[in-house]
Amino acid sequence: MRRLFFCYFHLNPNKFVPLQQERLNQLFFFTTNSSSSSSQHIYARLMRVVDRRVSVIPMVEQWWAEQGRSVLPKSYIQGLVKQLKRSKRHVHALQISMWMSDQRHFPLSPGDLSDRLNLIYRVHGLEHVENYFNNIPKQKKVYQTYGALLKCYAEEKSVEKAEALFEQMKQLEMLTSFSYNVLMRLYTDSGQHEKVGTLFQEMNNNGVRPDTFTDYTLLEAYATALNISMMEGVMKRIKRLHLEDSHKYAIVARAYAKKGLQDKALAALKKSEKLVPGKNGRIAWGFLITMYSDIGNKDEMYRIWNTYRSSSQEASNSVYMCMISGLLKLNDPNAAEALFKEWESQFTYYDMRVPSILISYYCKKGFLRKAKSLLWKTVGSGRTPFANSWARVAAGYFKVNHIPEAVKMMKAAMEAGKPSWSPSPKNVIKSLEYFGEKKDLRGAEEFVKLVRQLVPLTREVYHCLLRTYSVAGEPLSDVLEQMKEDGFHVDEETNKILRSCRIRLVS
Repeated sequence: MRRLFFCYFHLNPNKFVPLQQERLNQLFFFTTNSSSSSSQHIYARLMRVVDRRVSVIPMVEQWWAEQGRSVLPKSYIQGLVKQLKRSKRHVHALQISMWMSDQRHFPLSPGDLSDRLNLIYRVHGLEHVENYFNNIPKQKKVYQTYGALLKCYAEEKSVEKAEALFEQMKQLEMLTSFSYNVLMRLYTDSGQHEKVGTLFQEMNNNGVRPDTFTDYTLLEAYATALNISMMEGVMKRIKRLHLEDSHKYAIVARAYAKKGLQDKALAALKKSEKLVPGKNGRIAWGFLITMYSDIGNKDEMYRIWNTYRSSSQEASNSVYMCMISGLLKLNDPNAAEALFKEWESQFTYYDMRVPSILISYYCKKGFLRKAKSLLWKTVGSGRTPFANSWARVAAGYFKVNHIPEAVKMMKAAMEAGKPSWSPSPKNVIKSLEYFGEKKDLRGAEEFVKLVRQLVPLTREVYHCLLRTYSVAGEPLSDVLEQMKEDGFHVDEETNKILRSCRIRLVS
């Protein structure tokens, strides 16, 4: 599947237009009501295509023909790509990005190339990103495209490649605050906190002005390392420049709490609360609730919850999730269940993440009947539980050796699973061993079919199938042929299974 699209990649130097023109195009697009309405219409249609293996290009071609080329600027398609990218529909976003240049022959801006590199990484991996980047004409390799590749290296946690590209960008005088932020973030994530301060000093020496994300990155780096003095130094500079905000104090509070400095943590949380934005503050309120639950202060949790409820007409699902999680963390399931019932009575959008929190808690505590009951309740109301919810219940039943029920839950998990979800290899094997013990060849084959839709089959899966075929008295040739097609050659374990089969036939 990763080979899809790449034989069609082609970059024509004549397709490049200045970024300023792209911004004018976007301004024109987003102030056209009919265009915006049509964009939302096709986006809604695209979102209904849940299988990433299905191409959306026929649908986009039909939409394009319906609208007429005269009213559809390039920014129309750019908007679709960005919307799908935000929704993590990377395969379909990449399809439309390629269609935009290869079929509609629109010129590619640096932003388009940056988005495409990011999408190629999401869909096909780092090697394909590097190949694509290397084939971009020299005049189109600007700071946006270099920055996109740097971001891919950072997400891959490839420090050496990121540092080498960073040095190359330095020689080309393409470094921006974004470049420094990405590398500092990578150092933080890879535990190389000592390099963060050095890189920030270099940033200042080279005259690259820090931005808000630089402040967040520095605070996160020192907070993660629990380097309180350096973190406080960064916060002192932020205060001097009057750049404080709720999130920065939240980062500081989390570090104080982890260090055991409860008084300082509480003081930082109070400052964070005062700076929560009047609008769109749900993330900040949720963080405050979570922090107070981490500290173990239930009274402050409820105070924040009540303050949030009084300032908002309706509580968002995400804040309900923080509150329910916090109550469970403080071992108060009764209060959490009461809050869940309140949410059930007034939600505007049924978010499966909310019941999944309770299901996960029930499984962790061994309350499997409760977990299963809540799962089937959501199914009965027409909802589709997450694959992970079924899988957690399955794991619980495996743990207490209720294998038939566990296998039933595993099948439900894989039926609900999307291509980005992977079942537990250990529980896949346990399920197949169950089918083998029951000599249930049909059940094993149906189960393997579900597994194959989500992940490549492993040698262990094939060995389980061979054993099941063997005990069922069926020929093994088809399984061996499929193994060979998937690149698995006969090994010692395979031969052992084949020998036991021959012994069984002789006896």
